[in-house]
Amino acid sequence: MIKILTPKELTGFYGTEMLSENKQFTAYFAQGHYDEGRWINGDVALIERNNVLFSSKFTRPLQVRVSNQGIIAIYDDTYHETDRLGGTVFIYNILELLLQIPISANLYKLYFSMNSEYLIFNTFHSKTDDANKIFIIDIYNRILIEKIDFDFWFEDAMINPIEKTISLISKDGLTYEINFQNVQINLAEYEKQIFSKGSVIDKLRFLEDKYKDKNLLYKQNIYFETLNAAISNNSDTEIKSILLRQLGEYYFKNDNYRKAIEIWEQALTLNPRVGIKKS
Repeated sequence: MIKILTPKELTGFYGTEMLSENKQFTAYFAQGHYDEGRWINGDVALIERNNVLFSSKFTRPLQVRVSNQGIIAIYDDTYHETDRLGGTVFIYNILELLLQIPISANLYKLYFSMNSEYLIFNTFHSKTDDANKIFIIDIYNRILIEKIDFDFWFEDAMINPIEKTISLISKDGLTYEINFQNVQINLAEYEKQIFSKGSVIDKLRFLEDKYKDKNLLYKQNIYFETLNAAISNNSDTEIKSILLRQLGEYYFKNDNYRKAIEIWEQALTLNPRVGIKKS
């Protein structure tokens, strides 16, 4: 029987293992380190059983994923030790570099479709043009096909390459489905999920999205009830002041000016910088 060697034995470095969904391939990587004040670049290797199919140095590989077909995606902190935000996503097959995509934002996670046709990743926490986006890459044609605005925080994603849809799954188990043009395709089902297991903040955001016309939003009793519940359940001063400002706007739009002023004063007491908008 052939002994299966460990990634460390095969590559000669200590690292982190990431398996493909079908368990056939292993992406093995080390982020790099300082040695006597000097930065030592990281390593990435692609392994199938006892064979190292790909091995290379990267500045500081922070995220690595491998698909069921052995395509490897690497998010490298290319600008490590500089003031520049972001890095580069590299996509390789066993033989060559397929694509590299520079981004000017923090990357959260990488996701492959089951057939390796598409890769997506999401960005966050910066004020650049690349922040709070989902990047959709067509690997077969080696192009970035979409970069869509999105602020739904998700922990997992599933790509349907035939229907060209993406299911985004939150930590609470909420599933938000969009197509590649960023059109939600499960609105009715998502509304049921929100009001059965979503938080009050989830419910508020959903209602604000559903009723983009604030004149219509402020006529919804469910919005009033949800807003009050969010205020009661929130202890964060800044968030609570914003919620109180919104409640004041609700009263103002419904011609209860005295109550609006009372609520706005509460918001300003919590946070003088909250800003009052009579919209």
